Amino acid sequence: MIGLLKLEKHIPFLASLLNRDEDILLEEVASALIRFQSDKVVKEVGPYLKQSDSIIFASSVIENIKSDLAVQVLREAYQYSDELEDQDILIEALCHQLSKDALPEISDHMKKEYFSSLVDIEQTVYSYYSILGEPHPELMDWKLAALGREIEFRNKSKQGEISQNGPILTENKVGRNDPCPCGSGKKYKKCCSK
Repeated sequence: MIGLLKLEKHIPFLASLLNRDEDILLEEVASALIRFQSDKVVKEVGPYLKQSDSIIFASSVIENIKSDLAVQVLREAYQYSDELEDQDILIEALCHQLSKDALPEISDHMKKEYFSSLVDIEQTVYSYYSILGEPHPELMDWKLAALGREIEFRNKSKQGEISQNGPILTENKVGRNDPCPCGSGKKYKKCCSK
């Protein structure tokens, strides 16, 4: 509601919540900040891009605010970052901006060889280059890598669905005063319960 009403006096407080460790709160804060669609939000959230504990939600906010300042702040945060996982998050945010100004950082990042568990970077960068109509010698490699992971994911999902779709069995619990399931005719508490 704060974001929709454009109550900008609350932006600094909302941004300060980005270093909390409460996902539900962070999702609501990010959603409210995105609704402002202003550079004031970018200025307040920008410093949180440089902290590993707040980078995920901070980048989520800034990637959804389409402005030149947002691109600039994301590029600066990328240059500042030395953690590859954090850089992946920032590259994903830069790709979502769809700005050609981010080409140098994105191209540089794709030269690094490692696997990210947070971001499907090949899919993200392939989409970025394709949407912008930018050529790149590795474009088809990125596409094939992304498709390979998608196929692998679908195969694993299908295997998981097969094992999960089995019948659900519920055992009837025998009460202390019920007849014993062994068939002796005695009460359970006097027979097999001992």
